[in-house]
Amino acid sequence: MKRIAFLFLLVPLLSLQGQDLSYGKKHVIPSKILNEDRIYWVNLPDSYDHPNFGPQRYPVIYVLDGKSNFLPLVGLINFMSGRASVNFQIPEVIMVGIDTSNRTRDLTPTASNWSPR
Repeated sequence: MKRIAFLFLLVPLLSLQGQDLSYGKKHVIPSKILNEDRIYWVNLPDSYDHPNFGPQRYPVIYVLDGKSNFLPLVGLINFMSGRASVNFQIPEVIMVGIDTSNRTRDLTPTASNWSPR
């Protein structure tokens, strides 16, 4: 059983050999409201800047807690969209990972925005 599980993990890695992998570009934007610089990453599909394709529209996925979640999800999206394999399971997407500097503040809704019914 362990050998089968190992093979399922190994096969996607073998298909990545020799591939030029890119995991997006880091950006910084100042926030006047939070009084801090906010970090975010953007990963564009391969066809985004391709000269043979005209302007296209892409779905956008926004990922919170980007420092932890962005890289693994970009790898999964690239694999499933056919970028790193011949398997085309989902369309190409633009992925934006937003860093979370203060998880309590950034990921918890405020009490003033919530009211029970």
